[in-house]
Amino acid sequence: MGDILDIKTSSDVDTLAKLQNLVDIVNKIMHHSETTPQLITQNELESIGITNLTSDRTQDLLSKIANTLNDNLVIDTLSEIQAMVDTTAPIASINLDKVTTDAIININEANMANITISGEVGDDVKEGDMVTLLVNGKTYTGNVLTDNTFSIEVASGDLASDTRISASVIITDTAGNSTTATDATTYSVDTSPPSASISLDTIATDNIINASESNQDITITGTVDDDVQAGDTVTLTANGQTSTGLVQEDNTFSIAVAGSDLAADTSIEASVTTTDTAGNSTTATDDKSYSVDTTPPSASITLDTIATDNIINASESTQDITITGMVGDDVQVGDTVTLTVNGQTTTGLVQEDNTFSIAVSGSDLAADTSISASVTTTDIAGNSTTATDAKTYSVDTTAPSASITLDTVATDNIINASESTHDITITGTVGDDVQAGDTVILTVDSTEFIGEVLADNTFSIAVSGSNLAADTSIEASVTTTDTAGNSTTATDTETYSVATTPPSASIT
Repeated sequence: MGDILDIKTSSDVDTLAKLQNLVDIVNKIMHHSETTPQLITQNELESIGITNLTSDRTQDLLSKIANTLNDNLVIDTLSEIQAMVDTTAPIASINLDKVTTDAIININEANMANITISGEVGDDVKEGDMVTLLVNGKTYTGNVLTDNTFSIEVASGDLASDTRISASVIITDTAGNSTTATDATTYSVDTSPPSASISLDTIATDNIINASESNQDITITGTVDDDVQAGDTVTLTANGQTSTGLVQEDNTFSIAVAGSDLAADTSIEASVTTTDTAGNSTTATDDKSYSVDTTPPSASITLDTIATDNIINASESTQDITITGMVGDDVQVGDTVTLTVNGQTTTGLVQEDNTFSIAVSGSDLAADTSISASVTTTDIAGNSTTATDAKTYSVDTTAPSASITLDTVATDNIINASESTHDITITGTVGDDVQAGDTVILTVDSTEFIGEVLADNTFSIAVSGSNLAADTSIEASVTTTDTAGNSTTATDTETYSVATTPPSASIT
């Protein structure tokens, strides 16, 4: 330190007063390590020509001189002391994060008490330095944290009343040099919620949940409108249970809901929440009431006798047979009746008088001995009931046997002149399954004469002699029918001669 007094420094000290002050300062510096060192003042330093001093810079300078001496280093000139005066401001930087994650204040955020504004600092800014925020004419302060960030609560109302916030940080080094760093960020304020609407379609097409629907999932549909967007979630609530689905591109939704939940309630609610780009949300709702009817209708059906006698005979087996019956209870006109026989089905409709009349192939009836009928009726809720009936019958397609035999015509198989003028009784017998009362038809000269089989299986029918005289043969036929309605006709023909010319005679 004594080198400062060297002749080479004399140009720096141009007055005796400066020289005296310099000597005093040198002495104070040389004794700085004493228990009670003498203080060097700013005025003393300035008197020897040291410039740009302030109270803080003086203390900083003295600290540097002491550190230099403590390190056994040499200060040769006043210029070196002047160089130790710190006039350089520190470097500072500050950056604000986005105000909210999207730089938009929405209605929910505007209604909060505070919103946290954050950012980071750099360069010479240190933990504990104060950051000041300015928004809507109000200031908010906070300290820099250990990780060089800051986080300051700002009243949401002030943020919602402005669209710009600024941040500043002032730092001062040990020499008292200060730097202010600033940053600002803009944002938008959108507190207008989007509009939304939702409408439920008719539930289960008729607003009635029937028994069948209560046991399966039912698709609930509807439409949305206004600002509701494809992909927004629709929530349906029935019986305290929720089901969700997404809005489709055409602004409709279609969501499966358990029929059991629908059946346990009589109203379903739909809600959709849509959110705009600012984060404002609106929820629209709709309610649809409906009824629940899971009680099936009652139904009955009864088949009439088949083919009037419950027997299918040979003739009936070759033609359509009309099957009839009636329905009752809740069965309605126009309901379909289905007949099943021989594995084949035939259908018809219930008539105004609750009867049905359906043609069935006789061949199918003949191939079976039972026919079933069913009718399904459905109430306005869609509940269905099927009633059935079955009728057994017999099939008899075997024709009875029959025979008929004519006796001799006119006892001699000759019709004479006398017989040709009056009725002649034609007789004969029948056999096999021919029965008393069956009709016998005699045909002669293209004329029919009718009679009945007698109890002894004979017949006796008066025939005009003139018709017999006009022919030479007579035909007899008898048709017999069994209990099934099968018929057989037996025939017989008897030839005879006609002699109506009297013989010639003479007498002498």
